[in-house]
Amino acid sequence: MHGQHPKLPIDLYLGLEPTDEAEGTYDQYVEKLRKDLQMAYMIAGSRIASKVQKNKYLYDKKAKEAELEQGDRVLVRNVSIRGKQKLADKWQHSPYLVVKRVNPNIQVYVLKPEFGGKHKTVHYNLLMPCYALPAIPPDHPMHIPRRQPFRPNTRIQTPTRHTNRAAAAQSDAESESSSSDEDWAQRIRVQ
Repeated sequence: MHGQHPKLPIDLYLGLEPTDEAEGTYDQYVEKLRKDLQMAYMIAGSRIASKVQKNKYLYDKKAKEAELEQGDRVLVRNVSIRGKQKLADKWQHSPYLVVKRVNPNIQVYVLKPEFGGKHKTVHYNLLMPCYALPAIPPDHPMHIPRRQPFRPNTRIQTPTRHTNRAAAAQSDAESESSSSDEDWAQRIRVQ
């Protein structure tokens, strides 16, 4: 424990003397500890490197390189979904067209909405080619419009609430003054 072997009663009974490997000077202990830590660091680094290579091999074995050409129709993953949404749409409703590939070595594409809008730059992992999906123009009755962001309605406060409070406060003040007048009159009668 704590870098030392404990001296147990069984050791005394059996006549065993624990060997102290830590005997020596402070400098020798520090040097030995430094070498042990360097060795542990090298072993951990080599094991991490081998695990990285193994994980890369397993990922590359299942990964499929798919080329998208200019003009291909794709759906973009809906990344705004948070939490458990098992019935929510995982893909956006309107398809996009591939404009170009940003870099030939990386699968990042510039997209534009099929019926006009801003360009997006998206990685292939967030795209799904939709070659068989029919094109639906925006004026078609089956077209699903984009949802507007939710904006809560703010209530307009009516001035009647404030006038009612003022009227209530005024009537309370009048009742207090009248009751205080009645109390004063009773006090005079009693005396």
